[in-house]
Amino acid sequence: KLVRELLRNVAKHAGVSAARVQVRGDRERISVEVRDEGKGFEWQPDFFAARARGFGLWSITDRVREAGGEFTVDTAPGRGSRVMFSVPLRRREAVAAVSAEAQQVSEAPQRLPAGGGY
Repeated sequence: KLVRELLRNVAKHAGVSAARVQVRGDRERISVEVRDEGKGFEWQPDFFAARARGFGLWSITDRVREAGGEFTVDTAPGRGSRVMFSVPLRRREAVAAVSAEAQQVSEAPQRLPAGGGY
């Protein structure tokens, strides 16, 4: 679900029609990177901390941290965005769920509708 939400953010806000998703993992962690060459945005983590649950990147950040993971954003206006998260794998079911989502993303068309700012 996190990958889908990140892709929805790209579709809605980045102003591009494609994004790259990279998934890596081992027995202990899974890492995901979503990158676009869109318009980027001013990243202010403290801004998101003050917002209520359920709002885009704040919601994703919160869920990743609750799972014991790490979340990073590399972006700036005019240079695209790179959002990365890494979470520990505690159960075999978690591996299966992320693998299934990654498979769906890789099989889905990679074209996204254009949109506004994050």
